[in-house]
Order: sequence, then structure tokens, then C-alpha cells
Amino acid sequence: MALVAGNKLGPYEIQSAIGAGGMGEVYRARDTRLDRIVAIKVLPSHLSSNPDLRARFEREAKAISGLQHPNICVLYDIGSQDNVDFLVMEYLEGETLYARLARKPLTPDESLKIAIEIADALDKAHRCGIVHRDLKPGNVMLTKSGAKLMDFGLAKPLGLGSGPKSGSASSMASVATMAATMANLASPVTVAGALVGTVQYMSPEQIQGKEADARSDIFAFGALLYEMLTGKRAFEGKSQLSLASAILEKDPEPISVVRPLTPPALEQIVRTCLAKEADDRFQSAHDLKLQLQWIAAGGSQFGTPAVVTSRRKKRFTVLTAALAAGWLVAALACTLVLIYAKRLTQVQQPIHASIRKLPAFDFAPVLAGAPALSPDGRQLAFIAWEKNSSQLGGADFGGVLVIRDMSSGEATALPGTDGAAFPFWSPDGEYLGFFAQGKLKKVGIHGGAVQVLCDAPAGRGASWSPRGTIVFAPAIAGPLQSVSDGGGTPTQLVPARPDSAEFTNRNPYFLPDGEHYLFTARGGKDALGGVYAGSLSGGQPMEILPIGSNVAYSGGYLFFLKESTLTAQKFDPANLQFEGKPISIAANIEYYNPRDLGYFSVRGETLVFNIATPKNRQLTWLDASGKELDHFGDPATYTNGIFSSATQSAVVSRANINGSGNSLWLANVQHKTVTRLTSDAELEQYGVMATDGNSVFIGSSSGFVTTLVRRWLTASGKEEKILEEPRGFFSITGLSRDGRYLFVSQQDPKTSWDIYYMDLQGDHKVIPLLNSSYAEQDGRPSPDNKWLAYLSNETGRDEVYITSFPRVGSKWQVSNGGIRIQKSNGVMEWSADGKHLRYQQADKLFDVAVRDLGEKLEISAPTELMTLPADSIVIAILPDGKRTLVALSTSDQSSGSLDMVLNWQALVH
Repeated sequence: MALVAGNKLGPYEIQSAIGAGGMGEVYRARDTRLDRIVAIKVLPSHLSSNPDLRARFEREAKAISGLQHPNICVLYDIGSQDNVDFLVMEYLEGETLYARLARKPLTPDESLKIAIEIADALDKAHRCGIVHRDLKPGNVMLTKSGAKLMDFGLAKPLGLGSGPKSGSASSMASVATMAATMANLASPVTVAGALVGTVQYMSPEQIQGKEADARSDIFAFGALLYEMLTGKRAFEGKSQLSLASAILEKDPEPISVVRPLTPPALEQIVRTCLAKEADDRFQSAHDLKLQLQWIAAGGSQFGTPAVVTSRRKKRFTVLTAALAAGWLVAALACTLVLIYAKRLTQVQQPIHASIRKLPAFDFAPVLAGAPALSPDGRQLAFIAWEKNSSQLGGADFGGVLVIRDMSSGEATALPGTDGAAFPFWSPDGEYLGFFAQGKLKKVGIHGGAVQVLCDAPAGRGASWSPRGTIVFAPAIAGPLQSVSDGGGTPTQLVPARPDSAEFTNRNPYFLPDGEHYLFTARGGKDALGGVYAGSLSGGQPMEILPIGSNVAYSGGYLFFLKESTLTAQKFDPANLQFEGKPISIAANIEYYNPRDLGYFSVRGETLVFNIATPKNRQLTWLDASGKELDHFGDPATYTNGIFSSATQSAVVSRANINGSGNSLWLANVQHKTVTRLTSDAELEQYGVMATDGNSVFIGSSSGFVTTLVRRWLTASGKEEKILEEPRGFFSITGLSRDGRYLFVSQQDPKTSWDIYYMDLQGDHKVIPLLNSSYAEQDGRPSPDNKWLAYLSNETGRDEVYITSFPRVGSKWQVSNGGIRIQKSNGVMEWSADGKHLRYQQADKLFDVAVRDLGEKLEISAPTELMTLPADSIVIAILPDGKRTLVALSTSDQSSGSLDMVLNWQALVH
């Protein structure tokens, strides 16, 4: 029965609906007697219409009403009116754990705090003879006063000492019938009937139709804690039947693989809770709570392996206390290793730590290149973005080159390295090489001028041999080259995959002999490529891995990525042969498929990597002052979008979980809907809505093949293939207001980024517009198609320019100070009359007046419009300038830390 505001159930006046589920509808109401806000749950008909169930429920409700505990939602009353049975409960303000997990991952400390409170609540319930039987994230409310266990609607009084009882054949049949008829598990829902509870969190004995006892709640608790720690469910299945089978027969993926920094003691607790046999679990929630409290009391010590002898215990405790006091985890962990590495004996275990972000910088994404540990493992070089800076980023996501001393924790940004990408060390650890401004460069780590070694229009990785030779990828496509570490004219090396019209060799890595190197190669329609071995002496490269990934060698193992999982396998560098089986180290490593590049580095006993955690963002409207007006759609991993004022819609991109590839979605701002356009793909996809609103242009790049289609949004859903041919990386950036011209940015091995356009009323040819030696991209035509705004880095950093269209003539620089762009879409928008151009610069929006004087323009000084919310992505600046559509971050999941493992060898033995 649906209730509306003003309806009364006894003394309770309904105010608004809160939600609904398998066990009824929930409303906010006011207790008119006590003048307090309560929650009313209206029971479903299958409970109310059955006299036996109704009587039983009333008995159980009376028992539950006696559960007085700070972490249990209080049941105030039960009642019945006009054949409507209802429960009256404490009204809680906050969000469910389910909503919290969907919005933002939990840290181990947050998970531990919530887990202790839930365990304490279960302990109270079990001591009162009540088993919850439906413990799940949706039944835990997170409030200011702590976690609250809710919804004992399926709870049942049972003797705590009684074990599981055998289920009848009829109950098993009902389980099988339910599993067979319910397809596609969409969300954690409670299934009423013979199968009592939520399948994702059911214990094996419940699935088998046996009686649930306290240990069944402990199994559900283990599944709940696993999800809090990893952000994913412990058990998955495409149907209820396959899900039930997974619970009965499979173990979840180890937490240490999904989240390597999780303390081992906490993982052991989860493993014990999820034991298939009830006798192998914790036998009481009280014991479980004590174990969790013991871990919490241990602070940072609980995750550290006890491998030191008693005479060293004092020194070890001092170091651990320093960690707990807030010292840099990475620095002290490395110090610990350096002191004790040779003295650890017997039960050696890996030490997990974090390298925290710097106050003034964020870690750049993997597109800018993987981090690089120095040859002695004492320093880490990586590309960073200065916060709120407009002078970093750019076409290849370059930043500033930063060195972090792993012992002291001190970090230094090297002068003269703006726009740097793909860092690599000299063999003696005294220099760092990198790419910037179309050149291969090197700089001394202790100071000195940056030295240009040779041209490299769009570098894609390099490695430095002890023989004084640097092997590098100078461009997006083509073979590797070598050059002396003192600079000079490069020499082309023997390529792999030259059979393709378009091919690339990149990500070189020297093996210990300084003669042989490994690299990735791909060509044509092959989007995966492979890893090859080459030699400075020449000879045809040899394939050693059929999958493309950057590699690293240390301690007899070769590290590479396999389906975004960091993998290690024994490798003989002398014979270029693998031994044994590959071993998974960590899942969901940040990976960018078009560059065959994963975010990891290994040297000696130190391993550094980054787990991909795309940020959830909310589509939000801002007014002219930057104030939030409205939002729509669910939070998702939005990265960019192209808005169409003619259709009041935007084609937005959502990143995949591993950071490689994306999917496209259509955001209709009038109807406040967000619907899927394309499936998740490992390649980059871009799209824009046609001005008639009936179709969308979708472009994608796979390997070197570019595809452009026009898909109708009508019932037929037909597609017209406009383009499919070998081209460099290609992205749609905009459509003219009249729908005639489609603009794209394309990478070229010789000229970096170029701007092309296509006349959709003509022959659909891709016509070059701006293709100088600089990176030009993101063309945005004026409303009358007479002028074109675009980005160019001809000054050394990206700036906004305007030139004539379609015949390029004079140009005028609009911005000054650098534009930090996101992905491949700059943020510029002409006013409806073409007299203003608005653009984003760092965290601000600016406006310039544009006066058309016939053959030239008069451009005013920029005027600041607003300061954007922190870490927001601008999707569109409306032509009237009154509203701006942004994707606001719903969490603090910025690239906050890198994962580090010391003594990684223990992971492969």
C-alpha cells in the first residue's frame, strides 16, 4: 500500500517516502504523541495476509524491541490499521553503507571502525537470542554517531548453541526454483520466500536450506567486510544459481591481490569469517569483535610482519611508532628495509606501505609515463602535476619531473622539466632522461642545465644502457632509435612488426647485460601487440610475450601486465626464456591500452605500482558565480564530454575500472537522464550529438585504425560507417552549430597533434586544417563558421588561439599563462552571437570579447568569470554564459598515494 503525506497510521503522521525493498515500504513520519520523527515500515502482503507468519512476526518483533544498543536501530512499536501492518523504528539520518561504497571506497581504518561497531551490534543481538539473517550493506546506516544495524525484518530467535539443521527437500526445491527463474543479478535485493535473506551475503548453510544460526551472520559479516576493504563483492554470479554455486564452492579473490596494502591480520579475519563450514568460523560475534579491537589497538603495527628477533625488538618498535605518529610511510619503510634487509631470517613476509602524495603536487596519470625507481632503489622519479597550475599537463599529459628520496621522504621538483613525460634513469643514478617539447632530454639530479639530446616529436619511452647508449621511441609510430647519452644523430634500430603499413615500437627496457632490450610492438588492427627482445648488435627482434605491456626485470623475474594484473614470472635474460608459471601480484593496475603502459616500477627488493581507482563524479549545474544549482544522474567515472546546445544534451565519457578505455553515455539535461550509448571498451571513444537530435557521431581508435560512425537514435538504431582507415590516434572535439562541420584532433608521428575537419554535406573526407610542428587540437568553430578557436603549444605550453576558417590565415592568442587540459578535450565555448569566447584556465573560467573587423579580430583582455569547485571537470559552458555543466568529484580519490611492496620476493615464493 502506497502512503502519501498526511496519511495516519495510529498516532503516526506520514511525511514522505524514504524507500522500498523486498520487506516493505519505508516512510518518514511524525509521532504526534511524543513529537518526534520516526521511520515507519509497512509490511508486505505475504506477511500480513498469513495469520501464522503474522503471529510469528509479532513475537519476534517483541523480542527485537528489547535490543537496546548504540549500534542497533531501535524498534519502537508495531501496529495494524485498515489491514496495514507496520513497524515503527528509530529515524536515522545518514547514508547506508551500500550508498557509501557506491560513492567512495573505504580505507582500512574506516572499514575497521565500522566493522567493530557492527560486530558489537551482532554480539548484542546474538546474546539476546536474535539472529539477523540479512546482514548486508543496505542494512547498515552510517550516522554521525556511528554505524547502525537496521532491518531485523528477517531476524529469528534461535538458541545460540544450536548448530545448523538439515533443510527439507521442499525447501531445497524452492531454492533451486528461485535460482533458476531469477536471471541477471542486478543489485543486492532481499528475496522473500523459502530462501530468506540476500543471496550475495548468504552463508552456505542458508543456501542449502539449513537453519541459520549466529555463525551464519558471521559469514555475512565476512562478505560485508570483504566488500568494505576491496570495493567489490566477495562472490559474483550472472544468475542467482551461479551466485549460490560460487558461495558454496569458491573462495573470493585474496584481498592482498585486490588491495595489497590491506593488513594481513585483517585479511585473516575475513578468511575465517568466510569459511564454508560453520565450525571453522568464529563461533561468536564477541570473539570476532575482540579480534577486531585487538587489531585496532595495534595501530600501524598490526599489518607489519613480526620477523625480527627479540634483541632488535626495541629498535623495530621505535620505527613502527614513528610510522604511527604520521611519518612518511614510504620513507621509513625503506629505511627499515635498508637496516634489516640482510638480517631478516626465516619467516620473511612482504612489507606493504604507501607513498603519499606531495602537498603541492598530484601524481600524473600513467599517460605521462610509468614511475622509475633508481638503480639502487633509493629514489623514485615520477611525473607530477602542480595543483591548480595551468602550466602543466598538455597534449601528452606531461608535468614536472619529481624525485623522491625513499629514505628521508624529501621530494624535489627538477627545474626546467615542465612538460616532462616518460622518465628513465642513467645506469649510475646521476641523471634522469625524459621527453618534453618534442625533444629527448637529460638533467642531473643534483642540479645543472637541462641538455637536449635529439629530436623526439612524441616520445613513448626510453632506456639507458651502461654502454652509454639510450634506446628510445621518438614518435607515436615507427621503429625505435638509439642515440649516445651525450647527444647526437639518432640511429634507427631493427623494427618489429614492420609488415604493417602502420606500426609502433615503444617502451624499451634494457636487460642486465646492457646489450639486449625488451620493448612493446603492435601494428595494424592489432590492439594488443606483444613484447619483443632486440639487440644493439642488430638482428631480427624476437617475440617473447604475445601481450603488450611495459616490462621491468629484477631478482630473476620479469614483471609485466596481463589483463591489467601485475604479473611476475621467472625469466632467464641470457637465453630470453621464461621459466615456471606466471604469478599474479596485484589486480587493476592503472593501465593505458593505446600506449601499452602500466603504472609500476621495480628495482632490487622494492616494487611500486598504482591501483586504478577512477573517480566517481556527479553531473552538476553551476550558476554564473559558481554556485551549485542542480545535479542529475548517478555518480559515475566521468572524464569528459561534448555538449550540444541545439539538443540540450552532452555525450559524456566514463572511464573503465582499470583506467584503460571508456564507454559513452548520453546526458539529456532537460529530462535529467543519462543513458548508455556504447559498451565498455579497451579503446578510447569520443562522440557528439548531431544537431537534429536524431543521431550521434561516434569515433574510436583501435591500434592504428580509426573508425567513425553515425548512429541513429531511432528505433532502427542503424549505423552509417563514415570512416575506417589507418590513422593516428583520433578524437572528436566538436560539431559546428549548423551541423555541417565535424572537427577532430589527430596524432601524427611527425607533427604531434593536428586539427582536421570533415564536411558532412560533402564527400566526408578528413581535411587537414592545422598541422604544424606544434601540437594543435580541439577546434571550436564560431556560430557563423568564420572563425576557429583552438589550442596550440607553440609557446611551450597550451594556449587558446583564434584563426580564420575554413582558410587558415592570421591567428590571435587569447589566453596567457597556459591552459591545463583534461584528456583530449579543451574547454572553450562561443557565445550564441559569436561576440564572446569563454574558456577554462586551471581552476577558473574566463571570458574575452571578440570583435569581428572583417579580415581581423579585436580581442579584449580576459575577464575572470568564476572559480570552479576543486577537482571538477567542465563538460560545457553554455552559450549564454549563465550556466556551466561540470562533473564534480564525489570523493577524495585523487591520485593520493602509490602502493609499495618491500621484499616483494616473498610474494612469488
